[in-house]
Amino acid sequence: MNFYYVPIYALVVALCGSFYLGYLPPIFLLTFIIVSIFTFLIYAKDKRAAQNDEWRTSESTLHLYSLFFGWPGAIIAQQKLRHKSKNQNFRFTFLFTVLINIA
Repeated sequence: MNFYYVPIYALVVALCGSFYLGYLPPIFLLTFIIVSIFTFLIYAKDKRAAQNDEWRTSESTLHLYSLFFGWPGAIIAQQKLRHKSKNQNFRFTFLFTVLINIA
């Protein structure tokens, strides 16, 4: 089991449980899915641009997508694409955006 994905599992359980109990409308789960897919694609585009020495997506833009419901897609992209996974400053700020979003 990859422990990087534990926050995503916890999010899915919390959102589904909240929906089942009537606390949240299903649009929240749908929002996380759509924005996460979009965030994953932004990471993939930035990874490709880094490999081809092209115009890159700024780190602040990546953090903004993570802050606004895209952090599950960002976690998956960081692990699957091996993009932005070693930059400690980026990872710390990313963790901060995840915590803000969860709060």
